[in-house]
Amino acid sequence: KKKAAAAAAAAAQLSNRQLADLYSTCINLSTQNKINAKNAFSLNLIDHIDDVLEADERAARAAPDQHVLTTNFQKASCTVETSVKIYCYRVDAVHNDAFKMLGGLTREEEDK
Repeated sequence: KKKAAAAAAAAAQLSNRQLADLYSTCINLSTQNKINAKNAFSLNLIDHIDDVLEADERAARAAPDQHVLTTNFQKASCTVETSVKIYCYRVDAVHNDAFKMLGGLTREEEDK
């Protein structure tokens, strides 16, 4: 259920403010080492990685005094690093759940 809800939430388009909140929340959790298997599926940074990185470019285009668009590589690297942590915990959670199910099936067959 949590995974389906996370996917549905990811499909929704976020405003610039929501993207900024998502980014800051995920980066703060990452720097505090508080990303784990329990909260990895509720952190939608991976689903909105393009939107987060393009939000700065949209803001730069809207500012009349900006003539040169540049990529913020520090923000991009932090976003990728945090997304990797989230993805790793998601993979670990799925792996552990699969082995729990496999263990349960094995015990059922041994009981027969």
